[in-house]
Amino acid sequence: MPTGLRSQRCQTACAQQGLCFEVAGRCVAQAVADCRAAAECRAQGACSLGNEERCVALNPADCEASTACTEGGACDLDIDMGACVATASSCGKQAACLEKGWCGLQRRPQAGEHHCVAATDDHCRKAAICHAEGLCHVKEGQCVARTDADCGKATICKTLGRCVAIWDACQQPCRKQPDCAKRGLCVRDEEGGVCWATAAVHCQQSSDCTERGWCSLDHNRCIVGSNLDCFRARVCRKEGACRHWDGEAPGCYHPNQFKCDCPPKEGDGPAEPCPPGTGWGPMCDPRP
Repeated sequence: MPTGLRSQRCQTACAQQGLCFEVAGRCVAQAVADCRAAAECRAQGACSLGNEERCVALNPADCEASTACTEGGACDLDIDMGACVATASSCGKQAACLEKGWCGLQRRPQAGEHHCVAATDDHCRKAAICHAEGLCHVKEGQCVARTDADCGKATICKTLGRCVAIWDACQQPCRKQPDCAKRGLCVRDEEGGVCWATAAVHCQQSSDCTERGWCSLDHNRCIVGSNLDCFRARVCRKEGACRHWDGEAPGCYHPNQFKCDCPPKEGDGPAEPCPPGTGWGPMCDPRP
């Protein structure tokens, strides 16, 4: 028999966790029907009323019907915890093993959590995700693309032209990706499998150069390297942002965006006066 009162304040907790009654300022569960109607019943198998006025998992069938089982392998009931948990056996049986390679068990005793993960390359190679997307090697519990050979055999190469392993996935070659035209990242680093700018021309031909002045190469990326980069850019011609800044938030700035109430930097010449009524000028850091 419920001892609390249904409360509007507990509306969200009721829908999510079955905590529909308010007792001493707390939202608690006091009806099995509320547990079964809650989102956590479908998601976690917590469909029964526990001893501590909360909804818990007490029925193996509820675990097997939960999203945690079908998508994450948490199909077995731990009666002591009142929760559905993943086990080595359940991980091997769930759909994510066949689809994503999540066939191994990762234990986190301190957090009270067990998860199904990809534990070996063999888990990945046997999964649908290897044949479809070229994700055939394990990395930190997930299947990823490591070689162009895996990508070349995958469906995603034949259908979408994503035949090169970049950023742990099968992608189009760097030169065909949007970041080549926009940011100059046009050449793949063979060791890390990422796209870099490796020549000044990559930066100079990018839209970030013509629009924003990011035309100079520095450590495999494009930056605003000088006032000349800014002078050539649309942002200078259209908005007057012609002064280079390489400190925090680097880029091209309008002179009025710089503080003037500070001493000039070395090599900048004498301090210039602030524009009337602004309190700002071109000699120091960009205005915050």
